[in-house]
Amino acid sequence: MRIAFREHIANILHTFMIYSNTHAVRQSSEGPGGIPDTLFYLPTNQFGISIDEQSINQAKEHCRFDKSTTGNDDVDEFFEEAIAQFHLVPPHNRQTATDLFLQLIDKVDL
Repeated sequence: MRIAFREHIANILHTFMIYSNTHAVRQSSEGPGGIPDTLFYLPTNQFGISIDEQSINQAKEHCRFDKSTTGNDDVDEFFEEAIAQFHLVPPHNRQTATDLFLQLIDKVDL
C-alpha cells in the first residue's frame, strides 16, 4: 500500500505541514507566540538556552528525511520494477493510488 499511496500521503502531509508551520500561535507560559517557522529560524535565543552549532548540525543530520518508502530498499526496488515492467501509471491522487494498489496486487499475485 505504501508504494501506491506514498505520493498522495506525502502531498497531504506537506499541505498540513505548511498550514501548521505558517499560522500564528498564541504566547503561553511555556513559550513565545508567533509563527512556528519564523520562531524556529530566528537567530535569537527565545528560551534562554544556548545551543552550540555542532549540536544543531547533529540534530539536522538525525532528523533527515528517509526517502525509503517501506523502510526496506529491496521491497521498494521490487515494486518500482513491477510498476515499470507492467507499464503502470504512478499515482497522482487518491483514486489513481487506489488503482495502482489494486493493479499491483493483481500483477504480482499478492
